[in-house]
Amino acid sequence: MNIPALTQFPVLTELLIFNTNQTGAFVCHSSVIKWIESYSNHYTSADISDCTNLMRFNLSGSQLDSLDIGTADNLIEVKLKDCGLTEPQTDYVLQTLDEAGLSNGYLELTGNAAPSAEGLVHHDSLEGRAGRYLLNFLFPLIVTVIRMALLSLIPVVYVQEEIQVLHLFSIRMDVHLPSKFSLTQMMVC
Repeated sequence: MNIPALTQFPVLTELLIFNTNQTGAFVCHSSVIKWIESYSNHYTSADISDCTNLMRFNLSGSQLDSLDIGTADNLIEVKLKDCGLTEPQTDYVLQTLDEAGLSNGYLELTGNAAPSAEGLVHHDSLEGRAGRYLLNFLFPLIVTVIRMALLSLIPVVYVQEEIQVLHLFSIRMDVHLPSKFSLTQMMVC
């Protein structure tokens, strides 16, 4: 059974309904809500376009045919892992968050289509704002990128299994990587 229309809760600031078998369209147009945690459900679309104070949004695990995050003026944490987003939808999320201009955010897009060249421009812009924006959506569950602060920031790539597509990732990191790594290899760029 789905929750009733959220218009019935005009002062709700946090919605925590994860893993409750919600289905259909997720629609919330509340100007007071700040946190939506509704992962591991079965939504087919999401519209949070009028949630002007929303800061945290997690709909991971739903297969979304459409998505409207509005202007994302206050969104600093967005988790859309395994939502089946297409390349244009991934680009849309990156562009919208980039245009919102916020820093120190968190974006999880693992398990969706990789962005286009235009989407990568927005991704790079987000990453350059001292925030943490995941790169591993390009190769879900294969490559993990970790930035470590020792004396300076050193990108470290841990390869979790043998793959042949790593050369595409190397273009993004401006380094040349062999086409295969073994499970135990680690490369410091």
